[in-house]
This record gives sequence, structure tokens and C-alpha cells, in this order.
Amino acid sequence: MAWLSRQLKLEQKKPLVSGYIREQCDGKLEVPTDLIKVIRWFLDEVLYWSMHGKFLQKFCNKKVGQILYSSTYNYNEIEFCNYWYPSGNSTQYADQVIFGVTLTRLPKHIQSVTMYYRLQCRKFHCLWKSIHTFKQSNIGHNNCVGWNPHNLRLSRCKLAEQVDFNCFVSVIRVVYDEHDQIDLNVESVEELLQITRHQWVLGEQEMTQCQQCDVGKTFYSVNFGRSENWCLFMSPKGFNFEQNQAADAERGSKLMLYLRLLRLPINIKSLNINYVLRAHYAVKHSGVEYKIKEAQSVSVGYGFNECTKQCFVDEIPNITQLAALSFDVKIEIEEMVDMNGKMIPKQHWQKYGVVMNDNYTKIKSLSLKNWFV
Repeated sequence: MAWLSRQLKLEQKKPLVSGYIREQCDGKLEVPTDLIKVIRWFLDEVLYWSMHGKFLQKFCNKKVGQILYSSTYNYNEIEFCNYWYPSGNSTQYADQVIFGVTLTRLPKHIQSVTMYYRLQCRKFHCLWKSIHTFKQSNIGHNNCVGWNPHNLRLSRCKLAEQVDFNCFVSVIRVVYDEHDQIDLNVESVEELLQITRHQWVLGEQEMTQCQQCDVGKTFYSVNFGRSENWCLFMSPKGFNFEQNQAADAERGSKLMLYLRLLRLPINIKSLNINYVLRAHYAVKHSGVEYKIKEAQSVSVGYGFNECTKQCFVDEIPNITQLAALSFDVKIEIEEMVDMNGKMIPKQHWQKYGVVMNDNYTKIKSLSLKNWFV
């Protein structure tokens, strides 16, 4: 059950549990609905905090630099907790709610742990998705990560009756001290196609949210790839606060777009990929449509500066000038490097869970763990 919980996508768990219970009961609802909810809750690995009343008042009264912590939670011997700086961690970020994850315990025999984390506040459309590697050598001075500090103003929370936060953490790689050995139980067992395609079309509601957001706020596509390996995200009004204070929107900073790696294949240290990205946008008032294209070959990995690549630098106007916007991306794996720094020949890619698109229909299931036992 624990393995199933780790491998299934979050949205797949609820119908699976409900369907299984109904099947065991021959379609009759003999199991109380509340019990079904409890079982589904047990499989739900998202952590939730609902702030209202006196606790929300206490949250909103925090001063710059004051911090709140959640209870700890763990993956085996690795321990995490969440934190908030309700009014920012410094005067530079005053009135900005900073929400993040802290590593509180990493056993000495573990060299590093890489996690995928998602931080969210639905009420104010705040979202942050990324990966981070905590290293034993840096413990003590580099054990915190958080969302973009310009996602949410505390002054907005003060006007709300209730504010909810949630966090999802998934450990995706554990490397032990002995011979850089990895824990195969946390590695992806889902096939990854050599070529991945995705389209992100911003609907009317999402366009409105982007146009009304503060400078520096970020918005995300859904995760894509068979193991949710990738995502796109953008800052619709960029991060240049001085330019965005200009009365003329045309002088505002450009939209900033990024491609982010969220998961590597099993036992792989880095990928060399070629991505082809197309943007299609229409300008307000004039109605003129533009199509632009970017193609790049880059290396991606779990390192801090390796997982995120900026795209279309200074090419797409500030979101306030746009009437429509969409992106199409194609990502092709060109080379793979294993944990020992060796290039993997293409004929061996299947051992690592990477399947050529033409062969995918022939391969319905791979028992990847057997390759490394």
C-alpha cells in the first residue's frame, strides 16, 4: 500500500480507492461514505493548514523576521517541517508571506536527498513547484527552501476570514555515502518517453488572474511527462519592479517564462535535451497575432542551477498587453549520463526507463527495479 501511495499520481488515488471499495461490495454502498473519506485521506500525502479566527489574527500580526513552524513529518529517517514568515524574513520582503520547507533531520549515512515539493494557497491562486537537493555537507546553513517571495502579500490575508495553505513533498532520490549508492525504492518506475510534447493554453480566467496579479507572482502549467517530469511556469509581469511602476504598460518588464525539470529517469545524473518551444499570443486593441519559436540544446539535472531554464528572454510582452497566450513545447532526450558520470548508449536506455516513442506501444510494462537488483 505504501509503495502504491508513492507511485500513483494524487488525482488517481481517490477514484481508485472509491472504485475498489465498491467492487468489493458488489456495487452496494455498504461501506459508510465517511469511512471511504478516511481511507482516501490516509493515501493523501498533502499537508493542509487552515488559518482562521484567533490563529489567523496571530499570523497576520507577526512582524518582519518572525517565523512560524509546523509539526515535523518524515520519510523513513529523513525529517521535514514547514515554515512561514508571515511578514517576510527581511525588510526587503516586508508584507510578503514566505512559505517553505525545512529539512530538520538527515541521517549521517545519507549523502543527499532530493525532493519534489509543491506549495499552494488556493484562495489567492499561489503556487510553487520545484525540486531541491539537500546535501549532508551543507546541513546547518542551507536547509530551507520556499516559494517565490512575491506570491502573496500579508495585507491581503488580513482582509480574509480564512486562509488555507497546503504542501506536498515527495522524496525522489536518496544517495548514500557508500559508493554513491541510490535508494531504488524512491526512484521513478514509470516509463519516460524520449520525446515529450505538451500544450499550455491560458484560458480566460487564467489570463485575468495573470493580468491582475502583482509583479513577481508566478503561474504554472500542469506537470507533464509520464512521470510528471516537466512543467512550464512564468512570471506574467516579470520581476523588474522599477519598470512595472511606469504608467505606460509598454514600458513594463517582459513576461518571463521557464522550463523546469521535476524528475530524472532511474539512476540518471543528468540529461542532455533539445527543446522546441513555440509561443502564440495576440495583442490587445490591435488584435495582431504573433508566433515565435525557440530551439535550444541544454543539460538538465537535480542541481540548483541545472533544473530550470529561462526561455524567450525579453521576447514576450508584459501580460497586461495581451489578449491571448499559449505555448507548445517538445522535449527530446539526446543523451543520458548515469550516476558514475558515464554516457549511456541509446540501446541501453530502456534499462533506465526511457522508451523510444516508436517502441512505446510494444512495451506495456517495465519492471525497472529488476535491472538494478
